[in-house]
Order: sequence, then C-alpha cells, then structure tokens
Amino acid sequence: MLVADGGLSSDLQKQYDRLSVAYSMADTCRQHGWDVDMAGLEEWKVAAVDRAVEGGMDRTEAQERLDTRIQREYDDVRETFEEAARMAQSRDHVTRFNRRMKRDCERIGKDEMTGGYFYPPE
Repeated sequence: MLVADGGLSSDLQKQYDRLSVAYSMADTCRQHGWDVDMAGLEEWKVAAVDRAVEGGMDRTEAQERLDTRIQREYDDVRETFEEAARMAQSRDHVTRFNRRMKRDCERIGKDEMTGGYFYPPE
C-alpha cells in the first residue's frame, strides 16, 4: 500500500487529505447548522492510521503525519477566519465569508468520502 519512497499510497494520501479537511471544518459546519458525526471521524482517523501501518509505516509516523495534516488544515481555517475578521468592516464581507463557509460545508457534505459524516441543516 505504500509507495516506494516510504510515503503514503495515493489512496491513503487522499483519505488523509479529505479527513483532515473534514475534521478541521467540523466546528465551522456545526455553526452553520450541520450535524457532524465526530465519533465517526475519530473512528476514521484510527482506521486511516491502521491502514498506513498495515502498509508498512511505523504507527507513530503514520499518526504524526495525520496529526500534522489536520493541524495544517486547522491553521488554514483559522487564517481564513482571521482574514475575515480583519475584513469585517462591511456587511458584504461578512456575507461573502459566511457564503464561502457554507459552500465548503456543502462540498464536504456531498463528497463521497466525507459526506457520510456531515448532515445538512433541515
């Protein structure tokens, strides 16, 4: 399952990427009325690390890679929030920011890998 250079397989890298985005956006999506299955996301984190270990990666390294990826996504989300706060001088900026976050949640909710953990507002 691992590529020759000792990295993650493309399938597992895709899982790490999607899981990281979903995990980092969970709080934001909840603020926009989405129900998020955090227990399911936690189980997915464990399963993704297990798959990396099954593919020959050290468990500590696999966990560190996932944690680092999630932290990077959290940092990106936080930076987006901070930028929006600086730009919040007008109602238009706030509206655009909220629309962007809602679109991101909708995208995550429709994604084949992450959609099963995100339930849209009724």
